[in-house]
Amino acid sequence: MKLRTILLLLALIALLSALAGGAFYYSSLLESELENAHKEADDITFRVAGRIDSSLSEHQKTVRAMAGLPEPGQVLLRKNPAFLAKTNLILDHFRESFEYSVCYLMDAQGNTVASSNRNEPASFVGKNYAFRPYFQEAMKGKPSVYMALGVTSGERGVYFGFPLYGNAPDIPVGVAVIKVSIDTIEKEFMRDFDGTMSLIDPHGVIFVSSRKDWLFNVLWKPSTDVLSRIEKTQQFGKGPWEWTGIETENSHGAVDASENKYHIHKKELHNYPEWNVIYLHDHKEVSAHINKPLFKSTGYILISLAVIISLSVAFLYKKASYDLILRERAEQALRESEQQLKAMTITDKLTGLSNRRGFFMLAEQQLKIAERNKKGAFLVYADLDNLKKINDTAGHQAGDQALIDIANILRNTYRKSDIIARMGGDEFAVFLVDFIGASPEIINSHLYRNIDMYNTGGKSGPALSISTGTASWDPQNPCSLDELIAHADSVMYEHKKREKSD
Repeated sequence: MKLRTILLLLALIALLSALAGGAFYYSSLLESELENAHKEADDITFRVAGRIDSSLSEHQKTVRAMAGLPEPGQVLLRKNPAFLAKTNLILDHFRESFEYSVCYLMDAQGNTVASSNRNEPASFVGKNYAFRPYFQEAMKGKPSVYMALGVTSGERGVYFGFPLYGNAPDIPVGVAVIKVSIDTIEKEFMRDFDGTMSLIDPHGVIFVSSRKDWLFNVLWKPSTDVLSRIEKTQQFGKGPWEWTGIETENSHGAVDASENKYHIHKKELHNYPEWNVIYLHDHKEVSAHINKPLFKSTGYILISLAVIISLSVAFLYKKASYDLILRERAEQALRESEQQLKAMTITDKLTGLSNRRGFFMLAEQQLKIAERNKKGAFLVYADLDNLKKINDTAGHQAGDQALIDIANILRNTYRKSDIIARMGGDEFAVFLVDFIGASPEIINSHLYRNIDMYNTGGKSGPALSISTGTASWDPQNPCSLDELIAHADSVMYEHKKREKSD
């Protein structure tokens, strides 16, 4: 065989080896990138659902605070013009402070008696919304969340209902409602996704989507029965509710009428069960994002492989693997950082009370309302006695149980509208609004009585005792929350000193 032929065969073998190596390299890298893309899509879906859940939770706390004020309940009981005027101011304050669409009150029959949009052409006053689930749930004593198209306004919104109580603490006399614009939620869907992100109801109706033309369409093919149920709810207007053309192939795959394939990523809302964030991950767009940078460099890679064959393949594959490891580490660090941020809540994990951050957030809000309405308030600052002794003699588990028991006693002592918090360690605080004329002795006597009942109730743990300090807030001579806490803390330690000297 001639040398030229041998060299030609060797060149062809080198070229085929380079092409095979390049094809193997590309296939492995593409598979890895697709896996990473799906993991990233899962994380995106989880984060979007988590932020929506967080937003819903904050609004639920706000409507609870509004319902806890005395004026709304009195309006429904007494139907006094003076109370109605004060209640309208409260509704205006909440709407303006939190930039809500509207805040309103309904009586036990579902008639709107007060509303922050009372002076607008589309006023809710006099309208009856008894058919709405948020009203029906609240009248059963349950806080409610409801996403729907407004009957009066014709605009999408999220409705939060909370029961209003009068003289009977367990029989609602009406419902306090806030309607929140979906602008905040919609911003989560206005990002650059490799596909379509949507928020859908249990029947598959799309309430929010990154595709505007999909609004109020049904994501999955609906039956006649499903369409009938959607119509009966009156939740999304009068229709029609057209089908998007998306069909499922399996639990993770879907295809549209044009044969475009999607990977389904799904996360249910914790605060709104059976509502889901659905991310249809477009295979074409994912492949395009992956192939574009790959094809840009693969030509040079293949030329290099044709020259140095296996050495270049090994070098490039090693380099790509290293890059993937770095990327996975960065993604892991990002996930850990996000988990740490999620752990920063306003609730104390041990007792279930508000923590220090939550106390300041809620109490500052109530203090502003009290100042505006010229209402007095009290702050009780309490310290669990001998916690260190309990930990040393009975163990830290007994100490934790003592903190939990004190938290339960505080819950049973004070009103649902009062703000109760564990400030840290063995210290607790209670902020009571609208206690004009009450004295510290009266406020504390109920607490000490409940502690005595606990200690004489045959409990197996050590007896509990606390030291308290009370500070009053005068609307005629207001002070800051920090100053109020400092004063109550000082009174508490004086109380503790006197007990030790006795």
